[in-house]
Amino acid sequence: MHQRGGIRGAKSLRSWRSTDWTTNAARSNPRKRLCSRQLFCWPAHTPQIPLPRISILTTLPRMFTGFGVSSRARGRGPVLPMAIFCMLLSGIAALVYQVVWTRYLALFTGHTSYAIVAVLVAFMGGLALGNAWLGMTADKVRRPLAMYGWLELGIGIYAIFFTPLYDICYGLYLTQAETTAPGSPMLLVWKFLISLVLLIIPTVLMGGTLPVLTKMLTRSLDELKGQISNLYFINSVGAVVGVALAEFWFVPQWGLQFSIQAGAAMNLAAGALALFVSGYIGEELGVRDNSDDDEADDDEHTTLAESEPEPQMTETFTKGEINMAVWAIALSGAVAMLYEVAWTRLLGLAMGSSSNAFAMMLITFIMGIAMGAWLIGRIRIERNSMNWFAWLEILVGVSIILTMFTYERLPYWFAKLANVIERSSENYPFYQVMRGLLSFAVMIIPTTFLGMTLPLVSRISTAELARTGGSVGRVFSFNTIGAVLGVVLTGLWALPNLGLARTFALGAALNICIGVVILSRNAGAKHKKWVPLIIPATVMWMILAGLMFHDKWSQYLTAGTWRSQPAPASFEEFAATENYSILYHRDGAGSTVTVKQSTNDGGIFLKVNGKADASSTSDMVTQLLLGHVPAVLHEKPESALVVGLGSGATCGAILTHPDIRRVDAVEINKEVVEAAVIFKNFNGDALNNEKMTTYVDDAKSFLQSTTNRYDIIVSEPSNPWMAGVAGLFSLEFYDACRRHLNDDGVMCQWLHVYEIPEDAIDTVLKTYSIIFPHMSIWSGSMGDLILIGSLKPMEPDLDSVLERLEVPAVAGSLSQILINRPATFLAHQLVSEEYGRFISPVMTEHHSDLFPVLDALAQKGQFTLKPSFHVYEFDERKFVRSTMLLHQYLRKNNLTFDDISDIVNHNDYESIFRGEMYRSFLRSWSQFYPDDPTPVFLASRSKDESLPTKSDFLDMTDHLASIARDIKNKPEHAVEFAFTAMAQMRASRSVFFQEDPSPFMRALGLFSQNDEANAHVYDTYRAELAWEIGEQDMFLKLAEQLFMNPNVNLTAVNYPDNDTAPGTVLARLMDHYFEQSDFEKANSALAKVIGGRFATEEPGWIRAISVKLFYAFQAMDPQAGAAGAQGGPQPAPKQ
Repeated sequence: MHQRGGIRGAKSLRSWRSTDWTTNAARSNPRKRLCSRQLFCWPAHTPQIPLPRISILTTLPRMFTGFGVSSRARGRGPVLPMAIFCMLLSGIAALVYQVVWTRYLALFTGHTSYAIVAVLVAFMGGLALGNAWLGMTADKVRRPLAMYGWLELGIGIYAIFFTPLYDICYGLYLTQAETTAPGSPMLLVWKFLISLVLLIIPTVLMGGTLPVLTKMLTRSLDELKGQISNLYFINSVGAVVGVALAEFWFVPQWGLQFSIQAGAAMNLAAGALALFVSGYIGEELGVRDNSDDDEADDDEHTTLAESEPEPQMTETFTKGEINMAVWAIALSGAVAMLYEVAWTRLLGLAMGSSSNAFAMMLITFIMGIAMGAWLIGRIRIERNSMNWFAWLEILVGVSIILTMFTYERLPYWFAKLANVIERSSENYPFYQVMRGLLSFAVMIIPTTFLGMTLPLVSRISTAELARTGGSVGRVFSFNTIGAVLGVVLTGLWALPNLGLARTFALGAALNICIGVVILSRNAGAKHKKWVPLIIPATVMWMILAGLMFHDKWSQYLTAGTWRSQPAPASFEEFAATENYSILYHRDGAGSTVTVKQSTNDGGIFLKVNGKADASSTSDMVTQLLLGHVPAVLHEKPESALVVGLGSGATCGAILTHPDIRRVDAVEINKEVVEAAVIFKNFNGDALNNEKMTTYVDDAKSFLQSTTNRYDIIVSEPSNPWMAGVAGLFSLEFYDACRRHLNDDGVMCQWLHVYEIPEDAIDTVLKTYSIIFPHMSIWSGSMGDLILIGSLKPMEPDLDSVLERLEVPAVAGSLSQILINRPATFLAHQLVSEEYGRFISPVMTEHHSDLFPVLDALAQKGQFTLKPSFHVYEFDERKFVRSTMLLHQYLRKNNLTFDDISDIVNHNDYESIFRGEMYRSFLRSWSQFYPDDPTPVFLASRSKDESLPTKSDFLDMTDHLASIARDIKNKPEHAVEFAFTAMAQMRASRSVFFQEDPSPFMRALGLFSQNDEANAHVYDTYRAELAWEIGEQDMFLKLAEQLFMNPNVNLTAVNYPDNDTAPGTVLARLMDHYFEQSDFEKANSALAKVIGGRFATEEPGWIRAISVKLFYAFQAMDPQAGAAGAQGGPQPAPKQ
């Protein structure tokens, strides 16, 4: 007989059952009552820990059920949907945290492989501890759902306070770093300890969530595997969503701090919901009596038998099998992380090593794990679970081996996929889908098998339902510890020492070994004797894999085909284009570094993760000028820091300057340092120079620890779309450089204009100019810019510059890139300090570590493959008047034939002039040497179809008299002639050459007298020309009559279409007023530009003058400019 009755120590259950069955033994001791459905069941000997309750969350449900409705009628309805929703939120938040916290910690740990591993160990170590400790704790509580709720609330509350805690720890690290030598092992210890302190609390709490929720939901051992697979699947789906949200939305749009708060909101929501449902279902309270353990166990069996019959066959496992499974899942976790690290490197080589590419890889990896977890939950396994586990491990290894034969084709396949869509910014999301498809094809099969193993082993290891939490926690803990070891061993040992191919081979062999050992557990002695042979078999397989794959992968995977457009028509064509010999190849801990030599011209290329970062050919112009330009401009440079060693050519260039006493180079990859030795003939054997010291470290980390100050700092990292590189273009990095510059120091920054959008370039310029407001811009190789910045105005003496260029070692270095004359060197300056700071628009956002806007902009640019030449609109070499060094030089020195020849030879080697500039230079050549036909032939190759031909223009000039005579009858002829003539003069004028404007100005004066309706057009052209030839009084008279006269209201409609003259004259007028500190008139001129709509077709430098004036107004009245100057240049930091 069974009876329904109350129990002492708790009210009637408001949980998932409507009937409470007890045995006679249980009636005699109500504390030993056991739940028939085993939802909240513990053996009587397990101590129970009461948890605090939130009164509102637990009282409100009871208030709503007080109207005659039995709580038992609710059933278990709300629990399962709640668990699914909470695990989904928890998974999303966890990966958001991982993405964001990794970025935070990288600000002081850096991006070296050792630092990254230290962060991962701290993160995953906390998860493992939480799995084990809180899993066991879950077995002792009566209210596991409430415990889960408190865990989620704890994570959320910690996340809210993470930023101030981080600031405290960051300050502590800086204190230690300042007293520790750069590169010291103690710095790595401090990085790990501080990372551990910051991550241990939330990660321990995270580690406990799944075991606790599993304990709550599991009612029998038979359904344990299904419950774990469901929870694991939901949590993994959340993780996929979390990575996508963090990488593609939260961080780019809202920054790191908002991302953390968004994650905190998810955890708080999950925790509050769990506590609410805990109160709603009325989880038990109180502590069980620990007496009479044996009787309690009997009661449990009796209750199970009477309430819900067990399945006919329940699989049991020996203690040895359980231990074998747990240790095997630990090794499997290590191999899983081996694959993740290796796949990250493999797919980074095939698709480009951007952070978005890594995100897609991680998403695909987790998707495979989720699919495996879901599948194993739908397969009913009543026996041979250990064998299932073994065969799954073998299938993982076999699938890896089979797919390895396809890896050499991945770059070609991705190039074909990526070129299916048009490369526009609107299609960038589809490009990410293409990356996902390739990642899916590579990883989905083995990761699905891997995902099936963890729920299966969780069931194997759980012998008692009462210890579900502890058993599941133990399995997950061992798996996570294995994953930690896998990260450490793969990143720091396997990849650098075995290479990518043998690393995959090792992983596949280990998976197969796990399966073979498990299958042989019950084998006879005859079969077991073969098991030890798996060790030599593994070694032989790794050797064979190296022979089969290493050479091909070294050639094809480093081809950088993800930049190819169009894609090769076939794999054979792709393979044929890789006509390079490998001089050096190393799969390092942080990157794969390759040095290739072209079999065509002998050029040597240094590639990092497939992207060329240095060469002995066209890149040499940039590499050498990055060293020479700051060294020539500085009055007496004695020390220099170079960020990014590359080929070592920049260091070699700096070392040629006689005043240099010390050059420090910081390079994050030791493999690059090894590879730079190959370039000794191009870098002057810089690495063996006694004045040079090389540090293998992250640049930010180095600057935090070094006390050295420098006269020159050169930063030449890789492209900002590469993962981790954008931090070297951040406000914080430039500020760190500022702190290590001497007062008269020079900061030099490389920047590319290929494969990058305009707003990304503007972001870099804005960020750079905030810290270094005195900025000029020089050109390097085609597509490269060199930013020169300082804290004080730079006023280099021309004679001193010329003297330094004549130093034999300096001249010899520059001769490598065909620069043999001062004019050729000075011709590389594009923009002076007068305009450099004001190129980027007012509303441009700056890039910071906490708000990394550059990452997303640069990665989109890498996809579109389109260059951005808008900086060349500010090219002051087009001006007849400028403060640039080249203008100063040419005012004192006429171009000699040697100058012209040197400029032509250098321009053929690496183009420094574009279109109009080159034609102007050739006109100068013809003017000085009219009998030389060479410039005529060169000019014929450089056509501009937007301008009338010279013959057409001469025909119009021949009819000038008739145009003037008939101007009143046909004024449109005069306007057309004036407009065309001005276009011709603008196209030909530059620092090198200007047509004599006197005849044309006289004609314009005549037109103005006889055509009053269009007199404003002619007078505007006259004003522009007057400024060019230095007739300042005439310029001011004409300009003020046209635009500052209140009785005259000219707008863009009063001028020919696309006429830049009004904007040009007004910009010059604003600049004049600015120099005279007449800001009221300057403001009126700016209002005229805007009101007259003259700012739509103006050259870029006119905008720079407007921006310059805007910031002047803002400095005088911060309130007036606050709305428009968000992210704009700020005053130079105080020294």
